[in-house]
Amino acid sequence: MINHLSLPYYIDLDGDVIEACRDHFEWGEAWDDERVNLHVADGAAFVKDASDGYYDVIVQDSSDPYTWEEESGDKIDLPSITLYSDEHFENISRILKDDGVFSFQAEVRFIANHVISQLHLCVVITILVCFFDVPYPVF
Repeated sequence: MINHLSLPYYIDLDGDVIEACRDHFEWGEAWDDERVNLHVADGAAFVKDASDGYYDVIVQDSSDPYTWEEESGDKIDLPSITLYSDEHFENISRILKDDGVFSFQAEVRFIANHVISQLHLCVVITILVCFFDVPYPVF
């Protein structure tokens, strides 16, 4: 993306993720490129505080919003749950330029299939409500 965007921002809650990329991936040195604005911060807070209509492209690669306690089966919210909220998607819509592009990727590895389906439906409905005009691929 660095080659296609004039001023890319990268925000990650966990600085250890950035260091692991630097150490273990061929492209890890990308974080050292002077064009990259690297922030170790809460992504939802960063988006909430961003200026209206500022970004051309936002790519959100979210980790799981919750997991399950093995013994009791209780749901445990993870820090990234805020990245799935109505408020967060509304803020993303607000900070995108009118012709901006939002790409959302999420993977839920440790959640039962019926719960994944419910979560997926909730995310799709939220995005459709917040963005109104969304091309949605069906695989």
